[in-house]
Amino acid sequence: MKRNVVPATSEAVAEAARLLRDGNLVAFPTETVYGLGGDARSETAVARIFAAKGRPRFNPLIVHVPGLTEAEPLAEFDTRARESARRFWPGPLTLVLRRRADAELSLLASAGLDTVALRAPAHPVAQQLLRAAARPIAAPSANRSGRVSPTMAAHVAAELGTLARHDDDTLRLAATLRAYLEEQASPRRTARRLGVHENTVKNRVRAIEDLRGRPADQRVAETLLALRLADVLDRGPA
Repeated sequence: MKRNVVPATSEAVAEAARLLRDGNLVAFPTETVYGLGGDARSETAVARIFAAKGRPRFNPLIVHVPGLTEAEPLAEFDTRARESARRFWPGPLTLVLRRRADAELSLLASAGLDTVALRAPAHPVAQQLLRAAARPIAAPSANRSGRVSPTMAAHVAAELGTLARHDDDTLRLAATLRAYLEEQASPRRTARRLGVHENTVKNRVRAIEDLRGRPADQRVAETLLALRLADVLDRGPA
């Protein structure tokens, strides 16, 4: 996965939109903080957001759209919600509404809930990117879960640059964690099962634990997240 910090020229925005359409992640500015964006309709892209942030799977994401016109096909707007959007969008207002059954949004983005959080950012670069991508973009703040939200591109690079891995590496990490848990946290049995060196298993599990800041099998929610990511990524791009 390429990690570049570039000025928001029209060419760069067009390339970022292409990356989003291809299922990749893009960090972009809003009027509040930088967001880590992915196609909100793609389970794979949304899973990559959770993986990059080390975010608990039960924590929903905000879906970004250019405005009310693009938001209405995604959620059920009553009079109050519609008037709020007309008055405060674009801007730092998030509306949590019942998701439309035909919205085709990733269920992982809503953490399995029947609602969706929608926002139309006012930042001109965010607006250009959303219109160029021509799809809803799920985007939490572009930082590791629980850390300070970034307000500069340099903050994003420093926070996530060493965490973003090539997709092949993500697959290997997820597969190793699945086998490790199934083998009752035994690096030796896991290594024998995967046909790799025992130290390789230890290093991969350590990388996951460092990413999440706790043992990989300590919390059920994070174990489910890891297994969910493995299943989604194994299927390939949505």
